[in-house]
Amino acid sequence: MSESAGLYHPYQDPSADFLYNLLFCDDLALFLRSPPPDGSPLKVILDATDLNAVANITVDTSQESRVRALAYNLLRGKGLQVTPKVLLGVILEVPLDNGLDTLAIFSDGRIRYINQSRRIVVMETPPPNVHAKAGEVLAAAQTIVDKIGPWAKPRLPPPTPDEADMRMTFLLSDGLYFGQGSFANLQRDPMSAPLVRTSGQLLQLVVDAALNHKQA
Repeated sequence: MSESAGLYHPYQDPSADFLYNLLFCDDLALFLRSPPPDGSPLKVILDATDLNAVANITVDTSQESRVRALAYNLLRGKGLQVTPKVLLGVILEVPLDNGLDTLAIFSDGRIRYINQSRRIVVMETPPPNVHAKAGEVLAAAQTIVDKIGPWAKPRLPPPTPDEADMRMTFLLSDGLYFGQGSFANLQRDPMSAPLVRTSGQLLQLVVDAALNHKQA
């Protein structure tokens, strides 16, 4: 999905919609609003002249998870094999009557939250309690993706309340994985229940941390 083809606009707010689309790492152009400096990982990916350098980015855990995802995407687009099922992030969407709640947890520790009211929380270095709970979410997600395969179609539009209570999108080395359903079914399923539980706990910690920061 390219920017020229139109992005999804679940929030009808430029900042929130831009951040939302960035989460899924399926449009390199979104990361190139300004030219990347020479030698930067994004510049290496954009030029795509040294695929060995691009491959090195994929395995460099000091790099941002989304940048690693872009590197994996490029290699797959060139027809190259990549190590499967390397989990880079989890994006959880809960469609509500008043809008969409989106919580993203990345393997590098970064967290993004977009509230249904279009308020945004960006955590580059979360507090220790948030970081620990995020690790539990990622562990629960890894258990799921170990048992399922990638989504072979283009990313779907944001979910609506009529479609599902929650959508789970997993950002992996070999593409996007996804699942969705009602809370009742997801909580009954032994595979998805730990993710539903821990992500709810994480969301509360993220909101509390954001409120405490605002009041400080």
